[in-house]
Amino acid sequence: MSELKAYEGKSTGGILAVYLQLVENVIQIPSASGINLSNDINPSSFQKINPLDSTARFKETSKVIHGSQSYNYEIPFSIRKDRSVVTQLLSNLMNRKLIAITEDFEGLRRVIGSLDEPARLNWTFNKGESISSPNRYDVVITCQQTNPAYYYSGNLSS
Repeated sequence: MSELKAYEGKSTGGILAVYLQLVENVIQIPSASGINLSNDINPSSFQKINPLDSTARFKETSKVIHGSQSYNYEIPFSIRKDRSVVTQLLSNLMNRKLIAITEDFEGLRRVIGSLDEPARLNWTFNKGESISSPNRYDVVITCQQTNPAYYYSGNLSS
């Protein structure tokens, strides 16, 4: 078990990595303590994606719908189209139910999606306009959920 860490009030920088797991493969997500998940999500093996520099963002909005709080998340980023395995991975994950964990440059990790309110991934191919703008995939992970994105200090293996 990992130590419980209180991250409330910290500023999250740009996204360093995104970890993805299909909901159908997740056996258990531990109960939260406030805004934190300190125990491991089972299984803790996630597919790690490293976005291109400065392309990943963590966008969070909230609103009240019919008297209940709703949180909307959007994580847009780009990844280089340099290997066929990237194309296969994105194709396998597109429009599937996902749990996503983002890790920012400060080391803070947030969980997007749940077993009942999963995240979704969509992508488009972006053909570079010049040599300095390589071919890439523009990816967006979205989720609407009733709880805020929890901070995660459990294990992540990729």
